[in-house]
Amino acid sequence: MKVLYTDNNNSTIRINVYASTTINEKDARGKMHHALMGGKIVTANCACIGNKEEPANSEEMGKRSIGSRRATNGVAHMVDRVLTPVQRTLAEHIASHPRLSKFRALLAAHGGKNGPAESLLKALESEKETLTLFAPTDKAFDKLTEEQNEDLFKGKSCTPSILEHHVVGRTLCSAAIPQIQDYIALATTRQGENLRLEWLEGEAGQWVLTIKGSNEQSDKITVTDIDIVATNGVMHLVDSILFPVSARQINQALQDSNLTVFASYLENADMMHDMENFTLFAPTNEAMMKWLKDEDMDEDASALSEEVQDRVKDILKFHLATPMDMFGFGWDKATVQCANILSADKSSCNNVIHVIDRVLIPPSGNIFETISSNPSYSILTKILKGTKLEKELTESNGVNGYTLLAPDDDALGRLEKDQLDGLLEDKKVAERILSTHVIPGVMCCSSVKNPTPWPFTRQQLVNTLAWDVILAVHRDHKGHIHFDREPVGRGTKVTKCDMAATNGIIHTVNRLIIS
Repeated sequence: MKVLYTDNNNSTIRINVYASTTINEKDARGKMHHALMGGKIVTANCACIGNKEEPANSEEMGKRSIGSRRATNGVAHMVDRVLTPVQRTLAEHIASHPRLSKFRALLAAHGGKNGPAESLLKALESEKETLTLFAPTDKAFDKLTEEQNEDLFKGKSCTPSILEHHVVGRTLCSAAIPQIQDYIALATTRQGENLRLEWLEGEAGQWVLTIKGSNEQSDKITVTDIDIVATNGVMHLVDSILFPVSARQINQALQDSNLTVFASYLENADMMHDMENFTLFAPTNEAMMKWLKDEDMDEDASALSEEVQDRVKDILKFHLATPMDMFGFGWDKATVQCANILSADKSSCNNVIHVIDRVLIPPSGNIFETISSNPSYSILTKILKGTKLEKELTESNGVNGYTLLAPDDDALGRLEKDQLDGLLEDKKVAERILSTHVIPGVMCCSSVKNPTPWPFTRQQLVNTLAWDVILAVHRDHKGHIHFDREPVGRGTKVTKCDMAATNGIIHTVNRLIIS
């Protein structure tokens, strides 16, 4: 960028040079190629200096832009608009513009001495800076709810980050962005995230400059006024607030990620507004709909009875945890309460979101309490009662919890009568056999690897509490999981996965594991 001083009271003309695109064609403005000025796009106070195309003959001299022309006493540059004197900084433009009263008030609320936006306000005032400001108009603030506006002015909505997201640390004139279909220019804001700028053809062939944040954000914001030149940069007016991904409110972040059913339940439970400094595990719409169907509940949360809403709120609270950016780069597969984490570390203001593939149900007790309270395991409960395993599954969390392969009443009911009586009456026999059903550590169904191509089988070996028994686990080509005695034994199939307890996980199996 070069500054020229004019004869008009030393008002400035700011010359900006932009690298041209690889598109060697005219854009929608017609008179400008994008291989200009020796492969550059050059502007003077954001007016585009014409191309180097020479007229074919003197008759065409008045019809075609001739760009720069040397004369015996200087040089003439053809520009696409009249240049007006530039005498105000960006801060002065904000202070005097009639449509920026709310933006002006927001800057004043946070940009005072020792305020969180003090450095930004000083940059907008300084003539040593070179900035581009996308200034939201009063109508942009009117689009927000009263509550959202209040949060912005009180600083509860990551306001300093939002303000910094409206400023790019260089001069970006509209002429630098080609009016070519599907051409997108990226500009990095002071906040650190990118803006995606694109010209769209509107009604009657009119082109409109638009801005979009990340790929997650679907809405495009319109630039209503372009190229308001200042002594320290340029200002464009926009019709909506630019929210960076990391400063989105939790409801907006959920909407952008298409987690709308979960969002509606949080909203109905009045949990959305005060959510701050949390890690949120958010089930997909598909996971929520499956859960609602299984529980015979309405998709409309407000239609639920008060009693059901209270129970649902407890389940929703179980999806909130203390802050943690768990993954970052390099993670492959992770689970929470055995739900697969599909995507991690989605940002919102003071929160982080991990998308999961099922609804998390709070454990009702330890492993023994969980099976003893479930009528499907009444026989297993009687067998375990009075064994050392009962105490282990009740009192101990183990180093990393336990995984119990729990045969239900249907499975145990198929045993011969003398076998079942032996388990019920001889606690040592019961303890020895059922120890093969307890795996140290939590083993979710999702941790069992997919099979190799038929006819081969991929096996994983796991230890059990029976010190001399190792189980081989594999997933068949239909997706079913099987546990077998190693080296030989009868296949035991998992019929229900991942019932959570406070000290581990329970899988229902279709038979007792015996040699």
